[in-house]
Order: sequence, then structure tokens, then C-alpha cells
Amino acid sequence: MNLLKDYFELENILNIEQYRISQIKSWAFKKKITDISKMSDLPKTFRENLNLEFHVLELDSYTPSKDSTKYVFKTKDGYFIESVLIKEKDHFTLCVSTQIGCAVGCKFCVSALNGLVRNLGFDEIVDQYFYISKKENIFIRNIVFMGMGEPLANFEHLKKACFIFLKEFGLSKRHLTISTSGYTNYIRKLKSDSFMNSLNLAISLNATFDELRQHLMPNVMGSLKELIKELSNYPLAPRRRITIEYVLIDGVNDSLEDTKRLFNILKALKHKIKLNLIPYNPNPFIDFKRPKEKNVYAFQEYLLKNDISCTIRWSKGLETGAACGNLSYKKMISSDL
Repeated sequence: MNLLKDYFELENILNIEQYRISQIKSWAFKKKITDISKMSDLPKTFRENLNLEFHVLELDSYTPSKDSTKYVFKTKDGYFIESVLIKEKDHFTLCVSTQIGCAVGCKFCVSALNGLVRNLGFDEIVDQYFYISKKENIFIRNIVFMGMGEPLANFEHLKKACFIFLKEFGLSKRHLTISTSGYTNYIRKLKSDSFMNSLNLAISLNATFDELRQHLMPNVMGSLKELIKELSNYPLAPRRRITIEYVLIDGVNDSLEDTKRLFNILKALKHKIKLNLIPYNPNPFIDFKRPKEKNVYAFQEYLLKNDISCTIRWSKGLETGAACGNLSYKKMISSDL
């Protein structure tokens, strides 16, 4: 049996008291001890007879840099997924994958180049955090579901994973962020779920008119007008905001006309949103270019002058292929195929 894979069935499988299961979880998730012989508050004979595995992923490789570390994991069926540990000023953030590949088809993201292979199980989502926090012996405060895949396309497994993150690892709802490409049907489902809509939400917008958005994100359903309508009555706790993410691509969506159109789209929501401008992160597989810095700052300046909360996110981990939009192309395909 496996602590993660069988998480919701452990009581039935082990046929022991609930408090014993709580003790095992506390050793593994809170104390980061997975050597059963060291779980000293469990009876010795029980420890000797307990056949329990703790991970569902295998670490294939990891690549550190000054501001982040990229981890490549191999799944039980031979596929590869990636996670990125980001060093912030006073805490750590982990970028977690929810799918192998992606069906959205964003033209600026290498995760989509081979399409969608499959969803990750909740255990595979959780193990990225569990494995890395245990390996590095650190507390990772923030989780962002911004790795490979569209998180809301894997809704039920994402929800189970978030439950475990809150219950077992002591994370706060304020420190879990779902980044979605903004299918209007997914947003409606999210709005109707009182647990999931209490987490942070980030929307990937990336264009200021429907034709360009459909070109850049070909499989996203719903118009910009429909998306903004869904966000206009999105339930938000006091002092919470929706993050709008906008990838700036040289000569594609970074003009003064684009920033004016973006203001017109967002102005009705300006007290509910904050905007992240993300200069495109180049990679050898896609023929887009990073915008000039002066254009990035000019884009931001116009929005700030018009009372739109707006920051620039210069991505970390670019040199190791760990930056936004760069996750797992070469190692995504199963080693058994």
C-alpha cells in the first residue's frame, strides 16, 4: 500500500484505529520521516509488520540555479513531469504540474507541443511537494499550479490534492494559487465550489481581442467578453484579488494599442484584479521573441497611470529551462514508447 495513493482509504485498508493513521501521517508529512522504524510512538511489532510506501514519483534529475531549482520526476508508467522550486526573499514557492502535457495548445508554451498525455492523480500532484520539501528539508509556503497542464481540466484530483495540502502540510488557502487559461465553463464550475473558489485564482489572458487570443491559445473556449462577465461576480474574500496574467510577446501583443485595449477590457474589474505582465521566456522550440524592456515598461506605465494594479514578473530559472512556459518538452514522452 502507499500513503499517498491510498490516502483516502487507509483506515479501511489497514483496519487500525484512526489515531494510528494520524500518527503515521504526522511522521511523514509534518516531520518528513519516512523510515517506519523511526516512528517511535508506534508499537514495535506494528512497525515491523507495516508494509507502507511513501512516494509515487521517482526523482529523475534536478538542476539548481541561483534563484530556482527544476526537478524532473518519472511517473510509474514511465512519463516525465517537472516542478520548479523558487527562492523568494523570505520563503519558498513551488510551481506544481497537474497534467502530463497540455491540451490548451498555447503557442508560447512548450508543455503543449505534444498535446495532452493524461491527467496526474492527486497523489502525483501532492508528491511533487512532499518529495521536494522532504529532500530539501524546508517548509515551502506557497504552491502555484502553474506547471505543466491546465489545472481546472483535472478538477477532482486538484481538489483532493488541495485538501491534503491544507490538512497535512499546514498550508493556508491564501498560499495556494490556481493558474488557468480561463475556459468559461471551468470558471463557472470553480465559482460554484465553495472550497475551490476560496483559493487564489490567476487567469492567463495574453491577448486583447478574440482573434489573437484564439490564435495564441487555440483550444480555449469562451470569448473575452464572456470571461470578463464570469469574473465580474466571482466570489472574493475581503482584500483578495484575481490575478490576470499577460505574456508579452515582441510584435504580437506588446504595442501601445494593446495596452489601451487591455485597459478597456479590465477597467470594470480594476478593484477586483491585479495584473502580472510576463515578458515571454524564449526557448529553442518556438519562434517568438522576448519584448524590448522599454516596451515592457511603457506597457506597464500606461496601465498604472490608469489605475490598474500592475507588476512585471521577470521569470526566474530561464537558464535551466525552468521559467514560465518552458517546462518539459524533451523529457515528456514515455521512456517505454
